[in-house]
Amino acid sequence: MGRIYARWELIAAVWLAVLILSALAATAAFRWRRSRSHPAPLRDSVAEAALFVGTLPWLVLMVWPTVDATRVELVPLRDLAAQLGDDPIAAAIQITANLVVFAPLGFFGPIRWPALRSWPRLALLGFGGAALVELTQFGLRLGRVSSVDDVLLNGGGMVLAAVLSRRWWASRPAGSDRSGAGRNRRHPARSAPLG
Repeated sequence: MGRIYARWELIAAVWLAVLILSALAATAAFRWRRSRSHPAPLRDSVAEAALFVGTLPWLVLMVWPTVDATRVELVPLRDLAAQLGDDPIAAAIQITANLVVFAPLGFFGPIRWPALRSWPRLALLGFGGAALVELTQFGLRLGRVSSVDDVLLNGGGMVLAAVLSRRWWASRPAGSDRSGAGRNRRHPARSAPLG
């Protein structure tokens, strides 16, 4: 139980540091974009900050070494079923945490970057990024379980978060944020960007 608390203390410390740095960076980015007549300075600056605040602490935790033995689980749902059988509460926390890891990227990424407004690209980034994290855990021998279940949950969490934010990015086709003027003439009802 002490290790669980130590992990949450680590997340809290990293989260606070990232929050402060992201707030400063977002403020500077907003001012810079506004001075250059960017079409949505507030939206883009907030999306970038939220993405880092929501993702970076979890990634730090995922590559933080533990004293456990490094192992690999390649059979889908086997690791998850074992966790649920051993300790359902700890398993529920683990499932939720795995769903949240890439959720900020799935939620804010398409809002910020038009290139991510594609379901195949989102899925590739989510599942590919999750697989890269698991391979890193195994390659660095961090004392963690590199599991296909984690890849499924991390990538699935990113895609689900993109579903939740779809209303803010689906009406903006890829490339529409490059110039606010053309979009405003064609769609006056949707022309007011955040910021």
